[in-house]
Amino acid sequence: IDAYCGTIDSVVENFNIVVANISVETLISIKNEILKKVEKNGFIILSGIPESRKNEVLENYISEKLKLISTKTENNWVALLYQFTKR
Repeated sequence: IDAYCGTIDSVVENFNIVVANISVETLISIKNEILKKVEKNGFIILSGIPESRKNEVLENYISEKLKLISTKTENNWVALLYQFTKR
């Protein structure tokens, strides 16, 4: 397993699993960059989402390329699991 800490622009590879635990504003603003980093049929985990803002992220990640697999809520924090279905 390789883990990176830094800006998404500094990552040149694509991955089977991409995890982003960052602010809602950043999750929304770098959506296209996140999609570019995940391999076809790979997974995206978006976390660190306040429960009160879950729908905002869900609405912004609507895409024919993404399938929402699972939603988990714990202590008012949300994590979303998507599968990237098309390249």
